[in-house]
Amino acid sequence: MKAVLTYIALRALNFLAYFTYMHVQHRSWSHVFYRWDSQWYESVATHGYNYVVQDHGRTLSNEAFFPLFPYLEKLISNITSLPYIDGGIAISISAGVVAALMIYKSVFLVSNKKVALITVALWALLPISFVQILSYSETLFTALCASALYFSIRKNFLVAVCFASFAGLTRPSGLAVSIAVMAAAFIYLRKQRRSRQDPATIIAIFLAPVGWLSFVGYLALKHHDMFAYFKIQRNWGNGFDGGANFLGWIGNKFSTSPLIGILIALGVLVVIFLLIAAIKRQQPIEFIIFSSIIVFLSFTTAGYFGSKPRYLMPAYPLLVPIGQWLMSSSNFKRILTLTILGIVGLTTSVLTLAGNGPP
Repeated sequence: MKAVLTYIALRALNFLAYFTYMHVQHRSWSHVFYRWDSQWYESVATHGYNYVVQDHGRTLSNEAFFPLFPYLEKLISNITSLPYIDGGIAISISAGVVAALMIYKSVFLVSNKKVALITVALWALLPISFVQILSYSETLFTALCASALYFSIRKNFLVAVCFASFAGLTRPSGLAVSIAVMAAAFIYLRKQRRSRQDPATIIAIFLAPVGWLSFVGYLALKHHDMFAYFKIQRNWGNGFDGGANFLGWIGNKFSTSPLIGILIALGVLVVIFLLIAAIKRQQPIEFIIFSSIIVFLSFTTAGYFGSKPRYLMPAYPLLVPIGQWLMSSSNFKRILTLTILGIVGLTTSVLTLAGNGPP
């Protein structure tokens, strides 16, 4: 309960800061909730997967967006008569609470209550945390991934794969949590001979990616092309390029805006450092594989680079080493660090949410 209340308080503070900033600027605070990806998810709820836009010679299809979030929007709208985007906002706010609880519970399994609570606070204070109240799928995705990882660590693999499959229906990176659960189940089978008689664990290895494969398979059948999903993503400018475009974009920032370039490069180094720290601290295999794949996909795929931070948002195990370091520090250092991180995260979140570009 303490973790949930902490999360709610920090999200309320973030929203209050944003509302105050927009009021002082004499700008509408609500327009941001109805832009960008929110409109694309709304198009899926409204038209199904039959919505295409021509944009500067590109054919952009809403088939690039996975189905669970928009169809939950449609379900809520049918029950409550809320507009689709408003239903999406309600989903994200509710999912944020669930995510906070499951982050706390999964981290508590591998550390202690204080580290788990700090991890929840850090997740709520991320500079990209404003996404957690938008009609975007990342918050729902995080809640599903945290639930899958929690049950996997508890060796309840059948429940874990259910959450992993739903995560696979929510975002392309859902494959990361599926692979993490599959690997954990396989390793458990190897170590515990008696579990080889447990059909649930064996089934888990094969069922974890069903959600992701179902949507990709649906598009393959619809377009009579097994690579249809990847071609749709390529039309959006997304796809695997080994990080070439990302490195080029950072290099360009060093030329045009050196300070921004330095900050971005430092951010990348911090993420890599935290991943190495997580591995060295021997986090559960589920955490390590999930975080590693999320980081790998974030840094090696092309696309709109301003969205990279929100691709990383679900990788909450990367925050655990920070929580552990803070708990080993003095009270003064802990409070000072959390205050600085809170101010930086809050300020960045408000300014980004109030900006003109897509989050």
